Amino acid sequence: MAVCAPRRQSLSHNNHFLPDEAVIIYDKTIVGLFKNRSFTQPPVNFMTDNFRRDVESVEQFCDRISCVSTRGAHEGFQDALVSNLSESTVGLYSMMHENACKRFGYDSKESIRLAYMCAYKFYSF
Repeated sequence: MAVCAPRRQSLSHNNHFLPDEAVIIYDKTIVGLFKNRSFTQPPVNFMTDNFRRDVESVEQFCDRISCVSTRGAHEGFQDALVSNLSESTVGLYSMMHENACKRFGYDSKESIRLAYMCAYKFYSF
């Protein structure tokens, strides 16, 4: 069993906490009853049912800023670069996943959906 603890001072380039320390437990009295499970696939239509995507291609962005002032173009570029920095739902989805596991069990549809939502939000910036 491995447990990683994040440290607030250690942020990655995309504003996520980087693990600062890891604890690995080999003691069979603790991990002896653990069972490996097969990979759980995401729910059908997971992305379309749970997320709204406002994706702008580089070409679309260039077209959009081509008719604005230099200052407006710079502001548009900065907005695109920092748009995800205010995203705060990662902790929320993590908490909801933990609560769903306690209430419904790890293998419930809701727990699995929330696990995927948490992972997607954490790794998609």
